[in-house]
Amino acid sequence: MISKTIYFIDSWVRTNVNSHPCNHDAESLAERCIADAAKAGFTNQQIEQDLGTDLVDFLSSELEARRAVNGRAYSN
Repeated sequence: MISKTIYFIDSWVRTNVNSHPCNHDAESLAERCIADAAKAGFTNQQIEQDLGTDLVDFLSSELEARRAVNGRAYSN
């Protein structure tokens, strides 16, 4: 079963990263995500435990993936 934390992160990424992936850096996004997660009742430790990785690393990967997709979309 997927945890509530993962649902939160998935929704947060879709809302905050997908909108303008080229205008963000992973550290700033992580700070915003941690603040929003705290408001929702999640800790950074819960997030990283459920993700299985550091939040900044996860968000860096998400940004890279979106930039790659956007780059292919513009190069075609």
